[in-house]
Amino acid sequence: MKYQKKPLVVDAIQYTGDVETVEDFAGRANVHRSGALLYLDTPDGYIALYLNDWLLKMPNGEVSACRPEIFATFYEPIEQP
Repeated sequence: MKYQKKPLVVDAIQYTGDVETVEDFAGRANVHRSGALLYLDTPDGYIALYLNDWLLKMPNGEVSACRPEIFATFYEPIEQP
């Protein structure tokens, strides 16, 4: 599903515990496991992923994570053609 941050449109998925979905979305090489935690390798360093965090894919392909409350404040679903 696509979501929109005004005025930026991003692809986004919510982390529900399905590691394979995160790896498919972010790229297997960008996702690292340490015990029960997942870490996302970003240009700004490693970010821990927590259950229900959102993963965002920017138009330039960069992937980042966002807490659910921040995602709900700044993003809304958009109609897909």
